[in-house]
Amino acid sequence: MDETKNEKVFDGGDKENNINRKNINLEKEKKDTGSINNNNHNNNLSEISEDTVTDNDSYVTFLTQGNNIGSFYKRKNHKPLPPKLALSFSGAGFLGIYHFGVIHCLQAYAPTLVSKVQRYAGTSAGSIIASLLAISPEIFNKSMKLLIQMADETNTLAFGALTNGFSMHEKLVRAVDEVIPDNVSSLKDRLYISMTNAKTNQNILYSNFTTKEQLTAAICASCYIPGWSAHFNAPHPVVDGVSYIDGGFSNNLPVFDDMETITISPFSGGADIAPIDNSLLSSYLPMQITFGKQMYSASFANIQRMGYALFPPKGEALKMYYDLGFKDAFLYLYESGRLERPNGTKV
Repeated sequence: MDETKNEKVFDGGDKENNINRKNINLEKEKKDTGSINNNNHNNNLSEISEDTVTDNDSYVTFLTQGNNIGSFYKRKNHKPLPPKLALSFSGAGFLGIYHFGVIHCLQAYAPTLVSKVQRYAGTSAGSIIASLLAISPEIFNKSMKLLIQMADETNTLAFGALTNGFSMHEKLVRAVDEVIPDNVSSLKDRLYISMTNAKTNQNILYSNFTTKEQLTAAICASCYIPGWSAHFNAPHPVVDGVSYIDGGFSNNLPVFDDMETITISPFSGGADIAPIDNSLLSSYLPMQITFGKQMYSASFANIQRMGYALFPPKGEALKMYYDLGFKDAFLYLYESGRLERPNGTKV
């Protein structure tokens, strides 16, 4: 494999504490203008378009500590693709932008994998991502700007989403209603949204979508955190006559028993595609906690991410999580042997 000349490292993780990717460098030509990985998303995240993420004229080379990685099919973690797959997206709050980076990488470098996805599951912000993908990749790509706009608006408020008189729930209802089409009947048994029963705290994976109103209510219920989404005394979202709150309280990362499920999360821990936190403390005292059926690394970086999920970082710091999602997905594809060379590129 020829190495690309005049290359620039694609590294979203070097800006975040406790992220150290020693095993992979993603590089690209500075002269390329059509790459999935071009400077458009490095300079202005809000300008990312479907053209940016579907034009694969250039190929991202990958090296391990400066050496060619060799064959895809000789690694211990190689996983042949099954006939059917599911994607599951964890709750993420404003770090849902990480999910966009992951999907854009999969679309560019694993089209066969993407074509085998039969189900989408999501919790909280992950339910929005899952819904958009199940509806249409085009709608998915266009919707990232809405997330960025909501983050920007929240950052203008004195106390973020907790500012008196502001309702994140009402804001989300309007945003979801704007992007969801009228006909959602095709989503039944393809899209699963995790919600928590407000009275029993039991989880439900809801998939009985027949109307746009049902889907909108389910998404907003899955994202509803009492006291943050709206004041504590506000009525909880209702789906089919039952009150629900954020699915992350009971199942933050759904997995299907009858189908391989690729799990995705911006929090380091047990997900298939997730950040890796390397620190001196974690080397000597590896600790993990489980909440909402999802395993998390007990790291300072995860604590920071949880804060960012509710109170978004500004500008470059938020953009970095898109880059990080792209890179983590690329690393997953490499390690699992599922990485594909984009059409039209040279060896």
